[in-house]
Amino acid sequence: MKKTTIPYYLSSLKSIVMGFHNWYAIPLLLFLHPLPFTIKNRGAYYADNLMDIWTLKEVLLDDCYRLNKKKYPTVIDIGGAIGDFSILSSGRAEKVISCEYDANRLQLLRYNIHLSQRKNITVIPKKITSLDSLIPTHVKSCDLLKMDCEGSEYTILMNSKHVSMKKIKTIVGELHFFTNKMREDFIQLKSRLKAEGFTLKTWENPVHDTICYFSATR
Repeated sequence: MKKTTIPYYLSSLKSIVMGFHNWYAIPLLLFLHPLPFTIKNRGAYYADNLMDIWTLKEVLLDDCYRLNKKKYPTVIDIGGAIGDFSILSSGRAEKVISCEYDANRLQLLRYNIHLSQRKNITVIPKKITSLDSLIPTHVKSCDLLKMDCEGSEYTILMNSKHVSMKKIKTIVGELHFFTNKMREDFIQLKSRLKAEGFTLKTWENPVHDTICYFSATR
């Protein structure tokens, strides 16, 4: 266990109680789901399990990607999940492309977008293996690319052609190191991003040694 784990969990419980108006309903997810939760200054979201609650906290309350409320006109969200990042971004963006292929996640994603009444989010219901399938078909360029795709970030970015990569201004997300191959892939990805003109920054996940956050900016 990391030294930061217990302090992080304790502070997270405080954040949830302070940030979720109906936090007391969270235990009900063990028996009933999905359930709606209203988050301070962030609207309402349906969550399917306890992990969804954690994600909502990290993205909506903690600003885990360190974006500091910056505006990005065009956003691509690979790993849209239940819509937390897509909906948050849509309040400051002109267009958001939200990619999700898991059927259960996709249903909640669409429902939460409907609940938010945001009209500038387009859902792409398929697995993304390269940015070439999104640029320029759905957007001509991308101000912010967010990736939380359980290790597929390596395949997606390495498979993307230069003509697509040069259209991306900023990338944020999670890097996963579940296997030795993923660690090797990370070394290759660092070289690729540098060659494409990005400056890569990483910072620790307070709980997991096999996950870290990252940003790549030009």
